Amino acid sequence: MAPDTTFNTGAQFNGGVQASVLYIEQGPVGAGCPATATGCKATTRPAGNGLFFASASSDVYAIDETSGLTVWHTALAGAGDGIRGTPVIDPASRTMYVAFGAGGHHEIHALSVDDGSERTGWPVILSTATLTMNGIGFNSGAQNEHGALLFNNNTGILYVPFGGEYGDGGNYRGWVVAIDTSDSAKFAGWVTADQQSGIWGHGGLASDGTSIFAETGNGHRAALNDGNSDSEEVVRLTGMAAVTKSAANIFVSPNWQYMDGTDKDFGASTPAYVALPPGSTPASVLVAPAKPGHLYVLDGTNLSTSLADLVVSNTNAESIYTSPTIYTSASGLHATINVGQGTQNCPGTNYGGEALVSTLIQPGQTPIAQVAWCTGLANGGGHMNYPPISTTTDGVSANALVWFMDGSQLRAIDADTGQAVVTTTGAACGGIPNMSFPIAVKGRIVVAAGGHLCSWSPGGT
Repeated sequence: MAPDTTFNTGAQFNGGVQASVLYIEQGPVGAGCPATATGCKATTRPAGNGLFFASASSDVYAIDETSGLTVWHTALAGAGDGIRGTPVIDPASRTMYVAFGAGGHHEIHALSVDDGSERTGWPVILSTATLTMNGIGFNSGAQNEHGALLFNNNTGILYVPFGGEYGDGGNYRGWVVAIDTSDSAKFAGWVTADQQSGIWGHGGLASDGTSIFAETGNGHRAALNDGNSDSEEVVRLTGMAAVTKSAANIFVSPNWQYMDGTDKDFGASTPAYVALPPGSTPASVLVAPAKPGHLYVLDGTNLSTSLADLVVSNTNAESIYTSPTIYTSASGLHATINVGQGTQNCPGTNYGGEALVSTLIQPGQTPIAQVAWCTGLANGGGHMNYPPISTTTDGVSANALVWFMDGSQLRAIDADTGQAVVTTTGAACGGIPNMSFPIAVKGRIVVAAGGHLCSWSPGGT
């Protein structure tokens, strides 16, 4: 793996990034610059060439997959939090949905992936004047959008998670806003019963195709003491972000008192839904990391059933901000995460600093998961470190690798053992934001960084 020099030289833009990079395989049908695009530099772009998308502050850039040159650029108006959560693409309608903190309110935009123009009826404005649930208004000035958006292509519903501003200041709550994309005037939301309890995880939400799962952060569960709090929990939502409060739909961390009292947000991470092999009991699990060093494995159909509670990092520190990568390899089904404050249960060697920890999920076993391997990181980004991704060469299980950023270089390790496979050298990729995901595209690994994209491929280009 070596840098793709031509692409990396071209893939430059203005502004810092918080969101991860996105990709669509089929770009605009015509060659060159779309007639209605602004800021296009890719004048020799081949017809139908794929596009990468970078979201920087208040700007969205579509970037040609070969040259790295800008195909279109859209600037969103407003001075606020900008774009922090990773947008989502609906390839059927060729629309990218973007959450934007405009200052005084939040906006959800629907942009054409072909030229960056706004779809009719958008953006959706979120504020105390437009959204109230259970008597609670959407206090946009104290809310902030950190997590990736989620689009359910079975229902056409777009989901947008919210937490607060960095430092937990202000009167914010955890929100999941649901928008019917067939009629943008129809939107609703679920809001936590107590203050704070934000949904912070960069990966956003998980889904089984019908239900949506969110992790919430620290709040005021002890102060309420009435069973109606929503802090430090995993919650299942359906439809327009509706929740039926029952044991099957809500899991509360058994460590909630410690977590609430010491800013150890459950919601700093994102859960992962995992369908198990046919005939397994249960049929699915939810893998839910928690900031103070725990990895919970829950019954995907009944969240009240905890199948494993693994201590994978320092339980007295803010050690996990992550999203699991799920893959099948020669040794079985794995969930792998990054941790920032050392591990306590690694086979062979414990790591005092940053590490990757892989758990093997074994249906029918008690507990259902156990730590399989760990690998130390040289410079993973601190406690807000870089989540891993995984690939196979056949889309199933062959030659499974786990990829992640380690400082300014890309690393790959054997997904069965954690043994090193490659660490890139050459031009450093500087300015990668914390909790930014790389993506795998056509034999390349691409990541968003401050003002540019970085790409690597076998041998480079």
